[in-house]
Amino acid sequence: MWNEFVKGLPDDFHLVVPDLPGYGQSIKKPSPDGSHRSHSKKEWSQDIIETIQQIPTPRDGNSTPKIIAFGHDRGARLSYRMALEAPGTVVGIAVLDIVPTPFMWSRMSLGESRHDETKKSHHWVFLASPAPLPETLISAQADFYYTYTIKSWTGSSALAIIDKTNTIAGWQKDSIAPFLTNDDVAHRRITAACEDYRAGSTVDIEDDLASGIDPATFERNKQDSVITEPRIPVFSVPVLVLSSTHLRRRFPVDEIWGSLCARDGLTCAQVGDEGTGHFFVNEATEETLGASVPWLSQFK
Repeated sequence: MWNEFVKGLPDDFHLVVPDLPGYGQSIKKPSPDGSHRSHSKKEWSQDIIETIQQIPTPRDGNSTPKIIAFGHDRGARLSYRMALEAPGTVVGIAVLDIVPTPFMWSRMSLGESRHDETKKSHHWVFLASPAPLPETLISAQADFYYTYTIKSWTGSSALAIIDKTNTIAGWQKDSIAPFLTNDDVAHRRITAACEDYRAGSTVDIEDDLASGIDPATFERNKQDSVITEPRIPVFSVPVLVLSSTHLRRRFPVDEIWGSLCARDGLTCAQVGDEGTGHFFVNEATEETLGASVPWLSQFK
């Protein structure tokens, strides 16, 4: 999904585009103890940082590379966890079209939204279901599942092109191709995606709550008219938050991230319009770059 976007980035940034388990060619085994810890964002953060440290890059005499973690959806959840795991190494994060994981689960309730969010985010519950249920069902109809899913998250403007040409875009084909080989490798990739969501329903929540990412605190502070003590930000590095109209309609995106970030370090922007979907990196590439490149200039 990043092919066209990275072409528009300044040449003086050294790019590392990792293939996350369950979202491309890569695979990682599930935790043998059933904890899902191997697919937690905490452990993925360690994997990515260790990988980057092995890559020769210009470092201005500094033995430790400085990282700007830029991610969309599941990758964005990895990005913010990287900032919490390696605050001296990760100097900035960009999180595209998400609110933090505990906020997603908190909204999936009768009291919050009459379960409207549960229906919109049904895949969170399905993919987090016990193994081998979701991976077995998906593997049986992988082409249908992935095509349906990616189209359901695509904006109406891009869908109109799909309907007119009767074919999905190249980036969409590339995104689902690794899961359509109808072999054990494809099944293991699907399992990795399920393990990611299982981690997202268990250990990732615990890690986020332990770091101060707590929807209950957000709701209490929102109701309080007087702040009795200085707010300590969860994220002290610069944070770029880009989001679609669809996410912003469901969540107070800017306010949620504003409650977690240093006041002078947060930049929020909407990308696209009602016809732009979840994949605005691909559907509105130039607009996404227009919001990203100026923000990145502070790190030069």
